Amino acid sequence: MLKNIKKGIATFGVLCILMCGTIYLPVNAADTTTHQGKGDVSYDMEVGGTQEFDVITEDGQEAHVTITEIPSMSRVANGTYRVKYDLTGCWIAGFNVKVSNNSFVSVSSPFHTIRLGYISSPKLTLNSSKMATYSFNYHTGVAASYTGVRATISGTTLNADIL
Repeated sequence: MLKNIKKGIATFGVLCILMCGTIYLPVNAADTTTHQGKGDVSYDMEVGGTQEFDVITEDGQEAHVTITEIPSMSRVANGTYRVKYDLTGCWIAGFNVKVSNNSFVSVSSPFHTIRLGYISSPKLTLNSSKMATYSFNYHTGVAASYTGVRATISGTTLNADIL
């Protein structure tokens, strides 16, 4: 009898350990989309809110892109949006872009977080009323690459991709 109780407790313990591992599996929101290719994403400004995307870059790296509408009192598509590009295992970078009449009017608040290596020469640019870029040199050991985050707008769609 005691032997059966010990077996039951041991089996229960193993099952609990296995079940705990499955409880914390990552789940993506319904509006998360996986894109293959260059790693560009499209944010629907008519939907608004926060939209997240998992992408694969041309180099085969995984990235997570988040575009968040910063609340304002203006009509749909007018307002400020935060573009954030997370290149898995390397860096997170982004900036805010202000939109009026389906055009970019200003960019602000560039940011980056480094997981590996370092960044030099960061530069935030409003290239045109339809494109904004946060560019920098990304260094890992002896290698360096020119990269960054680009946002473009077309109608009520805000697009983001990696340089």
